[in-house]
Amino acid sequence: MTSPAQTAANRENARKSTGPRTRAGKDRASRNAFRHGLAVDLSADPRWGLQVEEVARAIAGPRAGEGPALAAARLVAEAQLHLVRIRSIRAGLLSELDRLLREMEKGGAEPSTLTLVKAGLDAGLNNKEIHAMVAATRRSQPAARVSGLIGQLSRLDRYERRAIARRKSLVRELDAP
Repeated sequence: MTSPAQTAANRENARKSTGPRTRAGKDRASRNAFRHGLAVDLSADPRWGLQVEEVARAIAGPRAGEGPALAAARLVAEAQLHLVRIRSIRAGLLSELDRLLREMEKGGAEPSTLTLVKAGLDAGLNNKEIHAMVAATRRSQPAARVSGLIGQLSRLDRYERRAIARRKSLVRELDAP
């Protein structure tokens, strides 16, 4: 049972966390999902629309006409290709991260900085923690870029988890009798 004091505290906290209130804040928040293009509907994108259709037809099989089975297969195909797109972006970010770390190594970066960055990655630290470690030892442009890439990778993880869950749910619906 929640006490009256806890209920009052919950209500007070809810009033503080209602999101942006100004027009400028609401406009800025409305663009959050479009920062990297992962919120764009794949079937609306001409580069991915044909692939969605091809994968959907492969999933639905040759006997499926334009019925509900093909519509469900399109949703599964879109979820799968969304996952492919996320993983492609991740591969690019990891490649850039590897390039920057090699550049830091070749450029005579302090071994302690490079060691900290690699240790932070291995330990799964978040962007702020790795950035703090790097900033404490060295304030270089590549190190700051590495920290930014780590932040992008951690945000991308959230999109990947959601895409996997969506695909799993859609496959279950497709398999249901």
